[in-house]
Amino acid sequence: MLTEWKKQLYYEHNRDTSLRTSTDIFAQVVLNINRRFQCENILARLSTISDSTEKRELWEQLRVECFARLFTFAYSSSFVLALTELVVSALSGRLYSQSYLQHLSSREHHATTAAGGISATSKSSHAESTQDHSSLLSRDVQLACLDVIRYTTDAGMNSLIDDVRKATQSILSRIPLQQMLDINDIMWYCSEIRHQIEKKRYQSFNNHHPLLKYVRSISLPIRSTQPATTTTSAYSFSNPITTTSSLTTKRIHSPSSVYNVQEQFEVECIEMIESETFQRVLIQIIDQSFSNIYDEFAREMAKASSATINLSENNL
Repeated sequence: MLTEWKKQLYYEHNRDTSLRTSTDIFAQVVLNINRRFQCENILARLSTISDSTEKRELWEQLRVECFARLFTFAYSSSFVLALTELVVSALSGRLYSQSYLQHLSSREHHATTAAGGISATSKSSHAESTQDHSSLLSRDVQLACLDVIRYTTDAGMNSLIDDVRKATQSILSRIPLQQMLDINDIMWYCSEIRHQIEKKRYQSFNNHHPLLKYVRSISLPIRSTQPATTTTSAYSFSNPITTTSSLTTKRIHSPSSVYNVQEQFEVECIEMIESETFQRVLIQIIDQSFSNIYDEFAREMAKASSATINLSENNL
């Protein structure tokens, strides 16, 4: 019972840490995305142009830009949240395992002491365990955690924006600008755009969801030949680095003993990203993001409809 309670406590703490960290990271991502799209600039130009043909072209461009930006927000926020949860679980699993080993070492230490002395082996084991635990909590290791997320906020996001723009242009070009759409139409066209982005022709490696091309680089990190370590997921880690500047921090390689821990951690995260479980969770998060978008569309369309009805009644 106590073990299950501890696991639940660790899980809830992990979830809170993941949400706080992903929110902080995504705040910077939002700024970067807004810089890549020209929605506000196009709106400003529309008020200064009188030529009907040029104005129509700008409205077409604005429609594509706004939908593409919305899709980029939905995907990027989902990627950041899924990766943050994965990183928190991976690191906290290592810490939990290390804590368990320390606990066993401590019991052995006390047992040896109770028997009448402390052996050199016990001292060495206890010191090594403490040193390993300290290295796992170091700033370099925490920055290694953010290295796992950095790709999707940089090169991955650039690739995503390019593909989203192409898919959005391809689908919206079929819809006349003056055509009225209801919520079912919007959901259908959005699903078509999603299909363009997620379809199998984008797969670059077998058995992996095509969205992984935006989540991780297929070339880094190089897989280590070191033996794999056993980790337990869904536990918490202490003192996470949650500042947006951490995403752009350049890491200087630490001594080999610490760098090995970093490298092992990054490889473990990549293996977790490539797992079916992560891909399934990622799709669930993305589906929820789009569900929230559809709900917001429905609310705004209901408000607009109500305002139109009230205006018509007042004119009678």
